Amino acid sequence: MILTKLRGLTLKTGSSTHILKRSLTRNDLLKTLSTATLPQVSTQTETQFDNDLSQSDLFQPIKNYSDDLLSINHESMAMYQSENSSFPRALAFLDASINLGDMERAKRYMVHIIQRYPELAKETIDVNIHNTFLNGYIENQQLPNMKKANEWFRTMKTSYNIDPNIDSFAIMIKGYLKLNRPNLTTIFIKELSKSNFNIEDLKFSSHMKDEDISKLYELVNSSTPTPTFDARVLSHQLSSSTPEAGLNSSEMSTEELVPSVPKEKPYLMSTNTIGIQLLQSSFDLISNGTGNLADKQVKLEELAMANTIELIQHQHKGRNDPILSKNFAALNRTMEEWSKIITQSITQIQHSIRNEENSPYLGSDSDEGLVQNSPYQSFFFLLSPEKMAQIAVQGLFRTHTQYELFDGSVLSHLLTNIGNSMEKEYHSDQMKKRTNKFLVGYQNSLQQLFSSGRLFNAKLRQIHSEIQRKNINSNWVPHWPTGAKVLVASAVVKAIIDNCKFKHPETKEMTPAFNHSYAIINGFRTGVIKFHPYISESIASQPIPSSFGARFFPMLTMPLPWLTYKSGGLLTARLKCMRGKDSFEQDLYLKKADKLGRLTNVLTSLDVLGSTRWSISKPVLETITTLWNTGKEFGDIPPSYTDVTYPPKPLDYEEDASVRRQWKRDCLKMDQKAKNNHSLRCDVNYKIEIATALKDHEFYFPHNLDFRGRAYPIPPLFNHLGNDLTRGLLVFANKKPLGREGLNWLKIHLASVSGYDKYSFEDRVKYTEQHLEEIYDSADNPLTGNMWWSKTENPFQVLSACNELVAALRSPNPEEFESNLPIHQDGTCNGLQHYAALGGDIDGARQVNLIPSEKPQDVYSGVLKLVLEKIEADRNNGVEQAELLHGFVKRKVIKQTVMTNVYGVTFVGAKEQILNQLKDIPSLKDQDVNALAMYLTHKVFSSLGEIFTSAQALQGWLNECAGRIASSIPGEMLLEAKKPKKVKAKSKKPKKMAEDAELMKELETSDEVNFVDSETKAEEEQEFTLVSYDQIKNRQMTSVIWTTPMGLTIVQPYRKQAVSPFKTNLQHVQIFKSDVITPVNSRKQRTAFPPNFIHSLDATHMMLTALQMQKQGCDFASVHDSYWTHAADMEKMNTCLREQFVQLHSNDIMGKLRDEFIVRYKGYKVRPKSIKNKPTDGLLKDMLDEHKTKDAKEEEDAKSSPFKGNWVDLEFPPLPARGDFNVDSVLNSPYFFH
Repeated sequence: MILTKLRGLTLKTGSSTHILKRSLTRNDLLKTLSTATLPQVSTQTETQFDNDLSQSDLFQPIKNYSDDLLSINHESMAMYQSENSSFPRALAFLDASINLGDMERAKRYMVHIIQRYPELAKETIDVNIHNTFLNGYIENQQLPNMKKANEWFRTMKTSYNIDPNIDSFAIMIKGYLKLNRPNLTTIFIKELSKSNFNIEDLKFSSHMKDEDISKLYELVNSSTPTPTFDARVLSHQLSSSTPEAGLNSSEMSTEELVPSVPKEKPYLMSTNTIGIQLLQSSFDLISNGTGNLADKQVKLEELAMANTIELIQHQHKGRNDPILSKNFAALNRTMEEWSKIITQSITQIQHSIRNEENSPYLGSDSDEGLVQNSPYQSFFFLLSPEKMAQIAVQGLFRTHTQYELFDGSVLSHLLTNIGNSMEKEYHSDQMKKRTNKFLVGYQNSLQQLFSSGRLFNAKLRQIHSEIQRKNINSNWVPHWPTGAKVLVASAVVKAIIDNCKFKHPETKEMTPAFNHSYAIINGFRTGVIKFHPYISESIASQPIPSSFGARFFPMLTMPLPWLTYKSGGLLTARLKCMRGKDSFEQDLYLKKADKLGRLTNVLTSLDVLGSTRWSISKPVLETITTLWNTGKEFGDIPPSYTDVTYPPKPLDYEEDASVRRQWKRDCLKMDQKAKNNHSLRCDVNYKIEIATALKDHEFYFPHNLDFRGRAYPIPPLFNHLGNDLTRGLLVFANKKPLGREGLNWLKIHLASVSGYDKYSFEDRVKYTEQHLEEIYDSADNPLTGNMWWSKTENPFQVLSACNELVAALRSPNPEEFESNLPIHQDGTCNGLQHYAALGGDIDGARQVNLIPSEKPQDVYSGVLKLVLEKIEADRNNGVEQAELLHGFVKRKVIKQTVMTNVYGVTFVGAKEQILNQLKDIPSLKDQDVNALAMYLTHKVFSSLGEIFTSAQALQGWLNECAGRIASSIPGEMLLEAKKPKKVKAKSKKPKKMAEDAELMKELETSDEVNFVDSETKAEEEQEFTLVSYDQIKNRQMTSVIWTTPMGLTIVQPYRKQAVSPFKTNLQHVQIFKSDVITPVNSRKQRTAFPPNFIHSLDATHMMLTALQMQKQGCDFASVHDSYWTHAADMEKMNTCLREQFVQLHSNDIMGKLRDEFIVRYKGYKVRPKSIKNKPTDGLLKDMLDEHKTKDAKEEEDAKSSPFKGNWVDLEFPPLPARGDFNVDSVLNSPYFFH
């Protein structure tokens, strides 16, 4: 047998045993296994090797969190915010200097960063950043500067205590190979072995290219190895080695599993917009029968990341279609011409910068733009002129919006969009540079392991996670400063305005396409780029889809497994396991938790979701295509119409300016409605086109998380979280015999998606059987029969279920029919289910089906009953509102408010929800519906409080704790704020080389670093003058942070937006800055915590269920609190989801949360007025008073001085008493999920 452990590794191959005393490397594993004899695996060995992902570490008896994950917020965040944004900006300048080959400037930055920010540098400047610096001496010079590189290689260890890793040695050896210095290369190879690496390890460094590896093996008199990675040996299951594993091999191909694909796509009357044509172009390669799926998947991802201009060019080359060329005529050919002109302008700008010449695009010396010697100028050279031009033209069209007084783009939005796109393109370029065929081969082997299911083995997963973490995940690319993005973008936009012209169809003259102007938007004078009316009309007829280049499609191959927090999912794109806005805090926690191995179960659950194979229901697709082609509205398909009939002009149109303006507004609304409809139709067209391209393929949905831990598919255009049309198109690729229970579940599912889901399972089966005639007719004649399916709540899902049930009933033995229709089980107001379990409310638990019952309970009807009782009592007492509402309060009126109560809806928000419902009641048209809504909202909230007493108390407790945390600061920051001078963080500075002192003197007078410091000071001065709160208030950086039972640390991202002015060559603009850590939005931190905490629990429940379903060999998909599997596996899933819910809530979740808060925020201080006397004493009153007291409280805070009153220790109130509900009853509740 083959047993592997990370340390003290024992490898048994045949009769020999090897003991490794050091950490396992990738080469250790692969080299040993390549020579191993594959034995017969006994049942006992299989059991031992298949030791499942233990859940013993998920529910520790004392705590969920790790002590190692508590100090990040307290120490690093305090340092980071005190230095404001100069630290990340300096890192960006360092990276830009390295990539431009200016290593002297880069060295000054590196030394400056390490010495000025010792604590942050210790946390951030790791071996990967040092390697990027080292690589600058090799890659970004005409010839490798090995003298300087060697000096820094030694300095890493002697001065900065950084141990070189395999990438460090790879960079040095690569440099000597480039210089053809075999003796020095050999010396470094020997030094490599002293650090417990060997020559084989070098193949897997991303810094070694294929030619470097070939030279290396020529030097050591050895033939270049073949990149062989045999997942069949690694998995102990597959039979023999695969000779090649490059992207051109068939190793990853699943062609044999997929029917041959016809070259002709089925006929579909498309909207024929640019976006649809680009989408069709991307999928042309799928219809092409040549090449394996791995090649196609890589190409799909590359096209998805490409920008629109490149896709248009690809389409011209790929199709050479005269009709298509005609469709692309005017606007698109003009866009290509503009791109070429702007490319020339950018080249001229670069020339002016290099030669210190004036340029009309850079601004004058008095501007804060790209003036001479500004470090921002270096960012102008990080992308090619061609790419910058394409991104800018594309961004201009994507930000186009129709306003009342003009068509065009708000300048600040435009600059932000273009700048962000340029940064993303630069990051993508850097990632593409780092690969070789051995890394690609290893990636392919991981996919083989994943697809075989063996990577779900805990030991094997741990090994590959460690390999991935150490040897692959080593690239460092910092974010660009906001100023760099804005000012570089402004120079390009100025070039667009000056140079982009078109031949006017009427005057035949060359006319400017854009001009810079101002417009009043939301009451503010705002800088805009106006589009010529002809250009606006062209865009309206052929809209470019928003963020098209950032969208990804379903994968043709198994996704990459999530072995670390930032390696998984797509094959070519570097994504993190958690999506959302970049958060310095969240990244620190993810990085550290990943390093400690605490994300294993979380990442594995994402792999379970991503490993589910999907396919398209062809009968449903054919029906949808036919309906689409009619152009009529049907379900989720909007109608097709382009003609807009405007109202006649009023008689006094010419005389009355106000009448004239109103008529124009009415016409504009009609235009906007038509455009919105066209946009919706395009969105549906995307979905149908994707389904058409995938109809003969199996595919996958890779997943990642939002900040609360909820899982979402990465492809956003087409997935099972979509609408009824999308869900109706999707079925599992894997098929399973129904069995007796499966046939019943198929009938239950059909009734449920029809809208008959409030009844017992037995009644649902009867409902389906009573409608068999309509079901047969729906399947046989979906568009020519009675179309019963079209009258149901979810018509396309019902049609899919009809097709499946009819096929099963017509088969010789329905119980043996192989079904692939996903069957759903949905939670009952799942947030309230978690609250009821946490609070122990028996009445509440009964209302949300935690307690067994003969039929499903409806919480909305339960609340409605209480509300009506209260209204009737008031009516008897002569209350006017009760009399007016008599007979009009139905389930629909209160449903949304009850549903969103668990998600923290405020009283004002709830009142608006009910108000909107009351407005739709004709009989109340002449009444004061606002007063009625206020009255009814009181009744709904008080009724909820009676049913979910403990749950509401818990919600109030969570709300209060979050408010205290968000209003607190670390104690040492309070002391620091009271001192007139800044107190530097205490730390022991690292040793310095003799020349560092000289460099620091030079650094103090250098333009680059002076720019960094002066910009920071300006920001600090601006912040304190603009904000009415004092310095301490501005230092309230404390986010609400907690750890889920899965070990995932959650950081709430809510912070106030930082706005900074930039003087560009066009105008002053106000830009939101993402590279500045700002004070928390304490109100949002407080109100959002209760629902976010509950979301983190429902995400935990889903993850636990996913892991258990994988262990039982079942396909599994989820839409948050809706779980899907095969009909044959419904009994297994129902058992799993109940057991995992009970296991989750059998632990003291709230007690652990309070304990974590006490430890995490130890030493924090808060002002007494931020603490309520009775935090759990009725959330209702807090909600009712919130909208009245908010403004008064903020005014009081603004007037008060930070040094008046006392600061006290941050403490947390005791938990409210829990009710008597026993969560074990969930195990026997048939309608817990139904």
